[in-house]
Amino acid sequence: MSPAILRAIFGSCLSLGLVDLAWLDMNADRLRNEESWELLTHPPPAASAEPHQAIAHPEPLRVYTKEVAPAVPTPAEPEPVTTCVIQFDRSLAVIPPDQAANLTAIAEAAKKDPRTILRIFGHADRMLWKANRGNNLTLSEDRALAVTRALGKLGVPPDRIRRAAFGDTRPVDDRSTEEAYRRNRRVEVRIEPTGDR
Repeated sequence: MSPAILRAIFGSCLSLGLVDLAWLDMNADRLRNEESWELLTHPPPAASAEPHQAIAHPEPLRVYTKEVAPAVPTPAEPEPVTTCVIQFDRSLAVIPPDQAANLTAIAEAAKKDPRTILRIFGHADRMLWKANRGNNLTLSEDRALAVTRALGKLGVPPDRIRRAAFGDTRPVDDRSTEEAYRRNRRVEVRIEPTGDR
């Protein structure tokens, strides 16, 4: 760029700057005069007798944050199945269809932890078998065996099952009522840890 062009640009900038400064000085004088006149014609109000007068504050600063959805409580995990009771009909060692579903849950729980065993305890009520076909100890053994076979069909290995029979020697209800007899005709299944690691 030639020196002449640079001088022209610099000169125009300088002249613009001087014009701006002059304009500011002129307006500052005018504003000072208007404020003086305003103070003369309209004095400020007298101080209030109340020491704490409300002071107008600017609007508070708004902070925008990302909305966070409320935490959804996670459903509690169901307690693992560790026991179940299978009820039997009188004098029979056949698992009723409505009781078979109870075995599915305990078989699944046992298969999840190979360090456990299943204990099966067969029981009977105090009534004799129909037509004296056998005794209550044999009946409770047959019931325990029926549950063992059903668990085997559900995938529980036989070497993880322990079986015992007690006949009518361990009733859960000692009364001589039909309700008590029904409760005592049962097989109890329990999952127990072996302590193996």
